[in-house]
Amino acid sequence: MEELRAKFLEEARELMGKLEAALLELEANPNDKERIDEVFRVMHTLKGSGGMFGFNALSEHTHDLESVYDLVRSSKLPLTRELIDVTFRSMDLIGKLLESPEDPSILKLKDDFAENIKERFLNHPVGAPDTRSDFTVRQKDDNTSKVTYHIHFQPGEGVLKDGTHPLYLLDELLDLGTGKAFVHMDKLPEFESLVPDLAYFYWDFLLATAEAESDIKDVFIFVEDNSVVEINKIAEEDLLQNEFFNAEIENLKLEETFTRDKLDRLVEVLQNKKPAEPEETTNEEKMPPPQAERPQVGELNSIRVSSAKLDNMMDLVSELITAQARLEHMGRKLKSSELQRVAEDFEKLFRQLRSNTLEMRLIPIYTLLARFKRMVRDLSHDLNKQVRFQTTGTETELDKSVIEMLYDPLMHIIRNSLDHGIELPDERVKLGKQPEGLIEIVTYYSGSYVVIEVRDNGQGMDPEAIRQKALEKNLISASDKLDHDELLNLVFHPGFSTSKQVSQLSGRGVGMDVVRKNITELRGYVELNSIKGKGTTVRIRLPLTLSIIDGLLVLIGNARYLVPLENIVHIYPLEKKELEKAGFSGAVVKEGNQIQFVHLIHEFGDTRFVFEKGYLLVFRFENKEIGFVINEIEGKHQAVIKPLNQFVKGKELFSGATVLGDGKVALVVDPYRMMQQYTNTLQ
Repeated sequence: MEELRAKFLEEARELMGKLEAALLELEANPNDKERIDEVFRVMHTLKGSGGMFGFNALSEHTHDLESVYDLVRSSKLPLTRELIDVTFRSMDLIGKLLESPEDPSILKLKDDFAENIKERFLNHPVGAPDTRSDFTVRQKDDNTSKVTYHIHFQPGEGVLKDGTHPLYLLDELLDLGTGKAFVHMDKLPEFESLVPDLAYFYWDFLLATAEAESDIKDVFIFVEDNSVVEINKIAEEDLLQNEFFNAEIENLKLEETFTRDKLDRLVEVLQNKKPAEPEETTNEEKMPPPQAERPQVGELNSIRVSSAKLDNMMDLVSELITAQARLEHMGRKLKSSELQRVAEDFEKLFRQLRSNTLEMRLIPIYTLLARFKRMVRDLSHDLNKQVRFQTTGTETELDKSVIEMLYDPLMHIIRNSLDHGIELPDERVKLGKQPEGLIEIVTYYSGSYVVIEVRDNGQGMDPEAIRQKALEKNLISASDKLDHDELLNLVFHPGFSTSKQVSQLSGRGVGMDVVRKNITELRGYVELNSIKGKGTTVRIRLPLTLSIIDGLLVLIGNARYLVPLENIVHIYPLEKKELEKAGFSGAVVKEGNQIQFVHLIHEFGDTRFVFEKGYLLVFRFENKEIGFVINEIEGKHQAVIKPLNQFVKGKELFSGATVLGDGKVALVVDPYRMMQQYTNTLQ
């Protein structure tokens, strides 16, 4: 049961995400019938599922909201900004009921909320007659108001795999009134052919209810596409209160020979209609009418897998890669061609396994960005600002572990844009801007990286104000000559803030340094571009995955290092005389292009190492290129990256370390950080 409750909580949080997205769209377009139906369906699902798993308070609360949105669906209640605000607050309460379903203070809050909803929207709804909704008061004991329906329900084979239990749907039908169910088991196969998670039973159900037929249809809303559901009204009264009808139905129930033909004849008798005499028929015609053909249900396109299982699978793949490197090393050491061929075959399989495993862990970034829409909406209202939040490239995928760690950095950036960047509407008008500001998140692929840009069209950053604040904090001296980009990068210093007052959102200097720290932990990079009066762009560059890379194993001096392959654009052979000719300019000419370089043998290795010949690895980042001098290339290597100890000297130039096939450790070079460190030296 606990496992089922955990699954329900996971699905409930997914539903909350859909609900929030639907409400934000409704705020822009209140007449969107599809989104209104989606809000209703989410509330309906939470009500039914919550009751099944013991979240009774949640079920009661969502029932009230479901009732409200049923009035909206039927055009009996207008969808106002007030109702949307109430629904957002209801979402917050739902979150609390999911986390602490028995907390007395939260239950009290739920009861107060229910009274307000009933008084404001159900008992006296604005724009509707001053009558109680039929959801609020059910006349279940008034037989004259009930209608009897016959419901034929034949579940699709795969409904159990989708997480739907047909018996729970029958329970929901009973919530609408009184009923009797007839189960059919003629499609149940022999035990040897039985598949436990396929649905073989189907039902005929008699329901006497005062509710509308649409409420019955809503019970099957999530299975109607792959199941047979037939709903027919058979009487304008509660036939289940008729003693004769009830007795005959009980006989049918015991005999398990319920058919629609027998039901129709029974209804005719009750209505004092003489049933038609059965004509002579052949044996074939005497057979009961065949049940409706069950639609063919295709194979499931997806399954739900816990993130812990994916993490475990990734760990196993990492260990396999390390083991394969050892196998390859042993093949070379023993000079066994057969063993080397086996190692090559294993490497091909591991690459495919690694690729498939990484793909399974990739999640569209919209799963993260959708969470910020509500935040922008609420904070812009608190700050009395008009802000439009826009996203582009939301289908871009990232490793789930990266997604999880991105929330805090992006939250800090967006809050800064709202608080410091976007001006008040009156100020924007005076500056010749539209009163509504824009915060935009653009996501796209760049090689083996994903780039996330957070842009705003606010007031931008003032480099001179940043300089003055840096002087006050003794971060720079008056004699320091800093260019525009260097001044902007000062905002990443811990405790740095140009805000003149502390607010709930910012001004304490704990924002942008957290951004850089978190992004660095993800082996990513953050850049800042801002123009005073125009706006600010924060660009985050992240690897697609954190733990495994394809690299080039190289010798720098007498030590081995791993260099990521993704940003290498050229590899040139290099002679000693070319370095001597370069002299102090730090540039060599290759294919007619002058390439600045860093002599890594001197930087990392022994300065006494005699360089005779080697290679120039040329890296490109956007429009910048830089070369690194090494002395030997051992070959391509698939590596599992391990974090570095905090005491490793110069670790800012390395993204981690990896274990090679011979058991030795090689540092993984970070070309981007090296380029940042050495670019100023080369200029």
